[in-house]
Amino acid sequence: MATHASARVIPSTAAAASFPLGGIGTGNVGLGARGELRDWEIFGTPGRGNYLPYSFFAIRTENLDGVVDSRVIEARLAGPHERSHGYYPGALAGLPRFATATLTGTYPTARVEFDEPTLPVFVSLDAFTPLVPLNADDSSLPVAVMRYSVTNLSASRARVSIGGSLFNAVGFDGYELFFDPHQRGTPRNDYLEQGGLRGILMSSDLPPDDRHFGSMAITSADPAGSAKRAWLAGSGWDGAQDFWNEFTATGNLTLESPQAGRAGPLSQPTTAQIGSLVIDHEIEPGGTQQFEFLISWHFPNRPRGWEGHIIDDEPFVDQTIATHYGSRFADAWDAAQATHA
Repeated sequence: MATHASARVIPSTAAAASFPLGGIGTGNVGLGARGELRDWEIFGTPGRGNYLPYSFFAIRTENLDGVVDSRVIEARLAGPHERSHGYYPGALAGLPRFATATLTGTYPTARVEFDEPTLPVFVSLDAFTPLVPLNADDSSLPVAVMRYSVTNLSASRARVSIGGSLFNAVGFDGYELFFDPHQRGTPRNDYLEQGGLRGILMSSDLPPDDRHFGSMAITSADPAGSAKRAWLAGSGWDGAQDFWNEFTATGNLTLESPQAGRAGPLSQPTTAQIGSLVIDHEIEPGGTQQFEFLISWHFPNRPRGWEGHIIDDEPFVDQTIATHYGSRFADAWDAAQATHA
């Protein structure tokens, strides 16, 4: 790949690298050098280091002989492997990943190329948020475009599925034990097909004037594929295991999962809502197919002061004001539709 003279090429071992995705004044999510999503600063306050569990993209390939390979579209975890209990459950550290990756950043676009010698395909990601000079509105969209490209390197047709999973973080209010997000209200996921898009709209039962009110969405304009509205709420890691078993077995998902009993310790909380969206295509030998997802958010209220960073008895920290982008869109789905249009 030819690179611009000002581009920065960063290896997947660069553990602190984070490329910002998000429009002007909308907050942003970071794209790490391994191809992971990190630093979710979309909630109206500074949030570098904010982590959303179970939020990742995965690929499944199958050739004409029925040989299947499934893995998370990230380079292997680079460490340091220093936490007392290993990785947090939501990191799904035990799932297979790519050997290495390279991040090339030329703002406002980033490209990640993934390397895995055992795979019969080449995978890359172009991620960006629209930035249009002299057009403030089109440069202020609360969205991250995730455009994966897959090239079939084999001599036979390949069936390829890419699935994106996202944790419903509406109501986010810090972290509990083992970095599970604490949420105000009860989250809710809905599967929608409207406005030229299909995907999962994530909301909660919080009132519109609540400081933590908002919505998120993972959507695609590609009609080929399937979705899971919400993962299984079971014991331990049942939800993640149920998702991975189904995705690796079929390359597609059933919309609804059976709901099991109460969650146990170190697990996906019973109230947590994780939704997944899959795009599924067949690729001819030598052919390339794009798989494009939109991740959007809408948090219309923010603290007037620097919440958590009070200086000289900041008088406005308990007051809430509206975000500009929040007044432009009804919710995260509306923002995704505007981007798609």
